[in-house]
Amino acid sequence: MGVMRKAESGVERAFQGMFGRKAKVNVRPVELAWKLVKEMEDARVSSLSRVFVPHGYTVYLCSQDWTRYESHQDSLVCQLQNHLLQHARKKGYSMQSAPVVRLQCDQDLKQGQFGIGVEGLGPLAPAEEHAEPSQPELHPDSSSSSAIAADGVSAVSSASSASWSVGAHSTDASLGTSLFLRQGKRVQEFSVARVLIGRADEADFRLDDPNVSRRHAVLFWDRGRLYLRDLGSTNGTYLNGRKVSSVLVRPGDVIAMGATQLTVEPG
Repeated sequence: MGVMRKAESGVERAFQGMFGRKAKVNVRPVELAWKLVKEMEDARVSSLSRVFVPHGYTVYLCSQDWTRYESHQDSLVCQLQNHLLQHARKKGYSMQSAPVVRLQCDQDLKQGQFGIGVEGLGPLAPAEEHAEPSQPELHPDSSSSSAIAADGVSAVSSASSASWSVGAHSTDASLGTSLFLRQGKRVQEFSVARVLIGRADEADFRLDDPNVSRRHAVLFWDRGRLYLRDLGSTNGTYLNGRKVSSVLVRPGDVIAMGATQLTVEPG
């Protein structure tokens, strides 16, 4: 039995008394543990000497599972955080702090569905600031909603790294620079480190599109570079026609979600 399987079994055993095989939960703890590790792997950033992974994870549950897990949330969160920490240690990953897992109810999720939001990648070391995310871009398959990952890490060329030059040498991860989001005739400027896009009232760029999730995707700055990350949306996020999980964004790129298209422009 491999290390990953042992860790998953540990999560399963920890909840065996609470959720037996006949328990009426649609999403079991071991599924959440597996998906959290997958999100950590997909969001990793490789530098010259280290691999960085996010430390913050939000698990979005459908209302039925939220109710059934409610009385055991503290124990579940503790087990999932330990599971992520063990995986990061085994792989030798660096993170800004110990893993933090939050549970949240999403009324838009149907029974049996759940989503994962990832944040908190943290600043790269000054000597490593030219690293590019190592997570794969996903290419949509016309015959299925699944996608095939293309592995590999590539360095950012000097031309592309200069595309978003403001704040590129800042050591403050919370310091953002300016950008415009354009949706048809609607144009909105943002000068913050993080821009949440979706249908939720709290979204920074709110979309009235039934095919867009409440918390669909996020744009965020890291050392002067702009990244786009899907937050476990139902219908996926696309950049220039390609389905993505987390990817570097350049001026003029087109983001598509649901029936909506957004253009990213420098401020």
